[in-house]
Amino acid sequence: KIFVSCVNMDKGGVAKKACEVACIGCKACVKVCAYDAITVDNFLAYIDPNLCKLCRKCVEVCPTDAILEINFPPRKIKTETTETVETKKVETSTGLSADKADPAGKKENDNNIINKEG
Repeated sequence: KIFVSCVNMDKGGVAKKACEVACIGCKACVKVCAYDAITVDNFLAYIDPNLCKLCRKCVEVCPTDAILEINFPPRKIKTETTETVETKKVETSTGLSADKADPAGKKENDNNIINKEG
């Protein structure tokens, strides 16, 4: 179930003084909802359970955490793979992209000097 935990119809700042997780009527949830399931009336979001497809995007964008999700499995945390992290380290340490980096640690300019001499 996804729902707005706030019932305060006061404007943003006043509502936040009364409750830490008050809906401030920012409409971020309305913008992200692809199913038109959320409306804001009197600075308070309302989620229509008949239109909501439980995508949970509104929960992620709510700046005050006024929208709650209940009885969902925990979200998986997206992490970078080891390969991606190693590629970034190579780029920062050499200043070159990973595909141009020389495994022996030489720069491209070293090849130009050798070609001119020989």
